[in-house]
Amino acid sequence: MVVGEPQILGQIKEAYATARAVGAVRMQLDQLLTRAFAVAKRVRTETAVGSSSVSVASVAVELAEKIFGNLKGKSVYLVGAGKMSELSARGLVNHGANSICVINRTLEHAIELATKLGGAAIPFEERWQHMAEADIIISSTSCPHTILSREEAEILVRGRKDQPLVIVDIAMPRDIDSAVREVKGVFLYDLDDLENVVDHNAGEREAAAADAQKILQAEAQGFRRKLMAERVVPTIVALHQRLDEICRQELDSFRQENGPFSKDQDEMLSVVMSRMTKRIAGSLARELKELPEKVEQEEMTTALQRLFHLQTPQPALAGTRSQ
Repeated sequence: MVVGEPQILGQIKEAYATARAVGAVRMQLDQLLTRAFAVAKRVRTETAVGSSSVSVASVAVELAEKIFGNLKGKSVYLVGAGKMSELSARGLVNHGANSICVINRTLEHAIELATKLGGAAIPFEERWQHMAEADIIISSTSCPHTILSREEAEILVRGRKDQPLVIVDIAMPRDIDSAVREVKGVFLYDLDDLENVVDHNAGEREAAAADAQKILQAEAQGFRRKLMAERVVPTIVALHQRLDEICRQELDSFRQENGPFSKDQDEMLSVVMSRMTKRIAGSLARELKELPEKVEQEEMTTALQRLFHLQTPQPALAGTRSQ
């Protein structure tokens, strides 16, 4: 449902590796997937389809980076131990944050999440003694009322020496009083802010998807032409052999009727017959390969096989066990 979501490609690559390991991917299916992965990389390189954050967790990282420039060495405090807190924290750690503290009313839940994130757990009652050390606070409790007022935020920023404090409130109802925005040095983002960025970025991705679609269509057409060309290779090989055989027979008859010839003359006759064979076979091969529709190609292939009495193996269907 998310345009440009890289996890989808990752899942397909895992499935492809598993299938290939047991011998279930061969020939055309193998070619198709290999090409698809290359095209996916091209799309992400040449378009902006994957450049903008489109989840609340990833936008939280994006907004924090705008304030700090980079997150290297920043300390993160999670108030609440829910899934969104965990996702946001993992995103922050992946972008350089190296200190995670989890604050939760149920200490066991804080310990559980802190262990998963390699951080520390803090009892909810002791939160004020520690939150002043935070660079980034992610709040997502289930409290029915706010847990941080403007006055409490002003206390938090005392002694920070103008170091910014980013607070991301992803709770519903809100954990953080909206008046906290007025506190100097505090940058507060709530769900409305995050979802506005998500919507904007999703729109950018949709626009980029149109560029991606053009690349995909051109690549798909090229791959289809390649497959159609491969289908007629056995017929082309058989045709070339048959024409070569006919020419050799005619040349032998010509020698018997009009010979003997000198060595130079004989070589010249062989060269001329070989050129004729290649030219006729090459012209028919191009016609076969360049036919736009599979039905037309099959009709012409069948006609050539009948006209020249060609015996060619039937191609296996792509994706079947008989590949």
